[in-house]
Amino acid sequence: MTRRMTCLAVALLTFSLPALAQNASVSLAVGTQKVIDIPDLTRVAVGDPTIADIRVVGRTQLLIVGAKTGTTTLNVWHTGSANPTSWTVLVSATLPSTGPRLTVQVGHTLTHPAPNLQRVAIGDPEIADLTTAPGAVQLKGLRPGKTTVILWSSGNHRESLEVDVTP
Repeated sequence: MTRRMTCLAVALLTFSLPALAQNASVSLAVGTQKVIDIPDLTRVAVGDPTIADIRVVGRTQLLIVGAKTGTTTLNVWHTGSANPTSWTVLVSATLPSTGPRLTVQVGHTLTHPAPNLQRVAIGDPEIADLTTAPGAVQLKGLRPGKTTVILWSSGNHRESLEVDVTP
């Protein structure tokens, strides 16, 4: 009986430790976004969608957009796994800038070079309208605020642009 209990305890620890090790966290600011690579993605759920907006991009990526200050949980299911990987998503008022900052006025259009562009994403399409042109993207200011644009080009290169729309 003792040997069976020992084997059961070892088996439980073997299956529990990888699940605990998978817990991760993501920090971002309100109005910004992050893309996370998730292989074998099958399903996602967010605890409080008013804090973080989660969008599936393709089959292997999640776009996380900071909506308001707070903390929430993101659960991600993978192919062949009944249990999700849990992520803590922390959205703060501001984070240090990580990419180029573009400023455009409401009603005006700004062109940013984007050679070999393959894919684009915008954090808040109510702040700026994003269109593509040969070798560039065009941003039109819709209302004052801040958002992030991510540009993917050939070679899996990714550029993150902070966009500030002013009155």
